Amino acid sequence: MNKIVFCILLLVSCMTISCISFETEAEEKKEQNRKQAIEEDIQQDLNAAKEDIGDAIDNLSSAFEGLKEKHNIGDEDPVNFRDLKEVLPKKMAGLSRENSEGQTSGILGFKISTVEADYFDDNSSFEVSIVDIGGAGKLAKKMANWTEFEVDKEGKDGYERTTEINGYPALEKYNERREGGEISLFVDDRFIISVKGDGVSERQMKRAIKDINLRKLNRLGKKSE
Repeated sequence: MNKIVFCILLLVSCMTISCISFETEAEEKKEQNRKQAIEEDIQQDLNAAKEDIGDAIDNLSSAFEGLKEKHNIGDEDPVNFRDLKEVLPKKMAGLSRENSEGQTSGILGFKISTVEADYFDDNSSFEVSIVDIGGAGKLAKKMANWTEFEVDKEGKDGYERTTEINGYPALEKYNERREGGEISLFVDDRFIISVKGDGVSERQMKRAIKDINLRKLNRLGKKSE
């Protein structure tokens, strides 16, 4: 009798172990299939994202080409900012240059160079910037839209007027009460110069713009064409 019971127990144990093993293998296979399905979904999402990015870049390129045609943007590169820095004087209307910085950046073939400098002396200061948009054409004129109309205003504190400096269109502003002003100059249909003064006289403002080496700027522009 004991042998029969033992055999029955042994048979039941073997069947239980087989069922557990079978269930374990089924769970493992189920988990493996789930992971595989997740990986396939992720890969499909990545492929779709790549296509979306590619389409966006293509659309952006097409839009930019349209922008270039609309604004008459040529392929001329701007003057490198390191060369533009050489146009800035060490002293401007008697004020010493304290710092300067610049960069040449671009996107989809369109580049722009910018340099900036600060001049200080006691309570007086100048902020100067030169921007070169290269072959931007009409776009440059839109940035200097004051070249397309005439301004001549005077008040008790100062004036604002369009004029010419060395044959280039300019916009002058000066406020006597706060002893500050700004002169903007558009050179060779590509360079936009801005000089802002604080705590300076009208005479210093005019001297400041003349201290910028416009001849060298003109040569740099021709060299880059």
